[in-house]
Amino acid sequence: MTTAQDIIRPDVLAMTSYPVPDSTGLIKLDAMDPTPCPPISRNAWASISPASH
Repeated sequence: MTTAQDIIRPDVLAMTSYPVPDSTGLIKLDAMDPTPCPPISRNAWASISPASH
């Protein structure tokens, strides 16, 4: 039987995750590109967010 260790290079298997900074108040356009959330968007989101009801 073939396992992941048989297929994936040892250096790739040894990789670890990286810390993800807090993105509170940001809109994440991509996993790597957090962007400040404009006030109008925050107000619009608050009006439809289940947490605001």
